[in-house]
Amino acid sequence: MKKKTSMRFAVLGLGRFGSRLALDLAGEGADVIALDHDMSRVENIKDYVAEAVCVECTDADAISRLNLEHVDVAVVGFGENQEVSILATAILRDIGVQTIVARAGSELHQRILQRVGAHRVIDPETDAARGLATSLLSFEVVIKAELADGHQVAEVKAPVALWGRSVGQLRFRQRFDLLIIGVQRPATSIADDGRSALTTQLLPSPGPELELKAGDTLLVVGTESAIKTLASLGDRLPAVAEAGS
Repeated sequence: MKKKTSMRFAVLGLGRFGSRLALDLAGEGADVIALDHDMSRVENIKDYVAEAVCVECTDADAISRLNLEHVDVAVVGFGENQEVSILATAILRDIGVQTIVARAGSELHQRILQRVGAHRVIDPETDAARGLATSLLSFEVVIKAELADGHQVAEVKAPVALWGRSVGQLRFRQRFDLLIIGVQRPATSIADDGRSALTTQLLPSPGPELELKAGDTLLVVGTESAIKTLASLGDRLPAVAEAGS
């Protein structure tokens, strides 16, 4: 039985690439929302993913009603239809999706996708769906530095169990054997032309009163095993280890 991951994905476009990616992510235990305007494609995948929706992915009102701002990663799989992929990427940016990955069919297409909001652009010739699924699932932990005695500095997506709890309540050292040294939080900034843009706010050395939220990324120090335990936590909070136990 596959281990459940706390990560949630949206896959827009259920052609051969998008369908394979959605199935691979779901097969690894991720929650996947699969979207396409073609009902036959939606019907083919609905039994294998958390949710499958027939929707026009360039319809901003329809997409905004799906609450995709709560997914960890949205993948725009319309590599061949450049207009649809560009519009869908811009809509995802506007509703505040945390991480947007999009396929590009050319170098110009890649540059446009980056300008309208894609955080990562992939080449369909070199990024197979299976390899991309593995890469996306690894977003839960990003090792930033290797320290002495087997310790690491890592970025970890805040698991559901931590949402709504303060750093002081969580007692990271006692509960997880980890030191939390920073929190990265999605934020919105307003440009000179009045447009809003999704940015990241760094909260260094968080105090005990800071409450963790959905979308937060924790910067922690600890052993590899302790970091992996935190990343795989899901929605259940372990008890605090008693001193001397």
